[in-house]
Amino acid sequence: VWTIHNPEISAGPESKCLRTGHIGRPRLLVVPRRLATFIENSPFATYAKYRFSCPSLLSALPFFPGIKNALSGGGLIFDLGCGMGHLSYLMARHFGARNLYCADIGFRGLYFARRFLPGKEATFILLDANAQLPFASKTFNVTLSMDALPFIEDKIMCVNELDRVLKDDGLLLFIHIHNKLVPFIANGLPLSPDEYKSLFPQGYNIRL
Repeated sequence: VWTIHNPEISAGPESKCLRTGHIGRPRLLVVPRRLATFIENSPFATYAKYRFSCPSLLSALPFFPGIKNALSGGGLIFDLGCGMGHLSYLMARHFGARNLYCADIGFRGLYFARRFLPGKEATFILLDANAQLPFASKTFNVTLSMDALPFIEDKIMCVNELDRVLKDDGLLLFIHIHNKLVPFIANGLPLSPDEYKSLFPQGYNIRL
């Protein structure tokens, strides 16, 4: 397990932005100029620049009030499969980066996220979600994963581990999971709604 800590920069006033509204008042989704310059000629340019306006990412915003409630009085967030850090960046802006832990299996995405997106105090961890997580039980107030579960082979291990490191009154979110009953262009190993439900331990209040 490799940990990358203390990113060099966070978004500042010199930025390009999109305006959206949630949690009661308008917010800015910011793409730092240094980021735009860095990716201008890279193969990730289109994804990195326009991910903030992608419907799958925006689908996470309605969950922010629930995350805020779960963090009342402080707490930790674990973002599994953070990719290049777009969702992590939004959470850092709304909930603070100090208690945000971001993990992915790809070093390239973690480096990108560390350098440009979430915030100076977020922690980045390179790990395999098919294995045991390197955290003590009941560590996090919120554990979440977006667009990642369909690409994880051992989904039962993944769910059990996210449940293990989650506090008893915590919030576990899988956002934008793919449904194998519906045609989808991405690769991966998606499940049906009933199969996703079967992954969770008894006692979970599951909402699909």
